[in-house]
Amino acid sequence: MQVKNIINKDVIKVYPSTPLEKLIILFSNFHTFPMVPVVDEKDKLTGKVSFTNLLDIFQPYTETTKRLLQAAPFVNEEQFYDIFKTQITPELRALLVVADLMDSRVISIRDSIDIKQAYETMKEHQLEHIPVVTEDTTLAGILGMFDIVRFLFNRIE
Repeated sequence: MQVKNIINKDVIKVYPSTPLEKLIILFSNFHTFPMVPVVDEKDKLTGKVSFTNLLDIFQPYTETTKRLLQAAPFVNEEQFYDIFKTQITPELRALLVVADLMDSRVISIRDSIDIKQAYETMKEHQLEHIPVVTEDTTLAGILGMFDIVRFLFNRIE
């Protein structure tokens, strides 16, 4: 069976120009922050936003920068790790958009592939959710590991 038969097609998606504040509001009622597809004006997949991307706002230093600065004896290591000390000003809240934090390196699968192949791809890349696209990279939906489990559970042989 093909992936397109079990995917969730009712997907919340955002655009690169979506303000961060709107993204937070969109997902304020979720227990956990899901992987959110980022699409262009033609619904072509251009990236994704995950919880890790949101945390990066509060951790402005990359791992490489941290290692370099930690070599300096006058640098307090705590400043790199305490996300509660980061201030998001009203100006920054208004200026940050999805394009500033999205990951454009996104693994996706075609809607025509077999469910087993999709599972193997997700397992290989340690993904719980993966965007599903049509042949022309238009977002078709999201496939989650739970969708695969539900398919296997309901399968009649």
